[in-house]
Formats: sequence, structure tokens, C-alpha cells
Amino acid sequence: MDSYIGKRIEDISTPAFLVDKIAFENNCKQMLERAKNMGNVKVRGQTKTHKTVQGGIIQTGGTKKCLVTSTFPESEMYADAGFDDILYGYPLMQSHMKRNYSLTEKLNEYHVMVVKFEGVEILRNTSPPPNKKWSVFLKVDCGYSRSGISAE
Repeated sequence: MDSYIGKRIEDISTPAFLVDKIAFENNCKQMLERAKNMGNVKVRGQTKTHKTVQGGIIQTGGTKKCLVTSTFPESEMYADAGFDDILYGYPLMQSHMKRNYSLTEKLNEYHVMVVKFEGVEILRNTSPPPNKKWSVFLKVDCGYSRSGISAE
């Protein structure tokens, strides 16, 4: 990650992703503290925008647990960096099962997302790695008609 500290905004090449690190750290600390105060609540930080190990460490308060990724390269990058509680937040597809299998095998906690009943069938017909079970998050459509299984 390049540092742009001390540079003028007009001297930075584009495209560039700039983050107010202090604001980001404060927001993450605030959310983690809020979840802690609520009891058994976990914050699962979405890495979709920053896609950096450094950002993931800040989001997890240094625990390297409870992230959501949007792509396999992200999931694999975080796994290689020692993160161990990753939700692959993309709808489950048969063509993804080889990589899901590898990540399930590698990590103590790796989760897949089911958005249609077909995803359940894929898991029923695919054995997990030895001594492992599939960990599944069910996405429920709460009325926005974007994706997920109907709440009804």
C-alpha cells in the first residue's frame, strides 16, 4: 500500500483509493466496541472496497476473524495472511466448489452463502473435506428483491 502522506491531492496519480486512516480506525473500533457491549454479537467486516490485509486487520481489531469477501482472490489472500473466519459472500455455485473446498480445508472457519435452494442441493451433493462440515449463511430477501430466499 503506497503512502500518500504529505502529498498534495493534485500530485496523486489516478485512479487512487484514499482512506482517512484515523477515521477508518475510529469507525472500526466504535463498531467492535458496540458489538462487544451488546453481548454475543459479531461484526463481520466487508472487505469489498479496500481489499487490503491492513484494512482487514483494522476491521477485526487485530483478531483476523469475521470478514466477508466478495471474490476468491480476496478470500485466498486473507487466508494466506493468517485470517481464519471468512465468509465468501457470493452466491454459492457449483463451479466454485473446488475453491470453496480448498478454503474449508485450510481454515478453521470458512463459510459459504446460499441465496437459492439450489445452493443447498449443491452442498448436499458435495462432500466437505475430512473432519469438516459446510458452514452456511442463508441470505434472506427482506423485501428488497435483490437476492436471497424469500422471508416467507
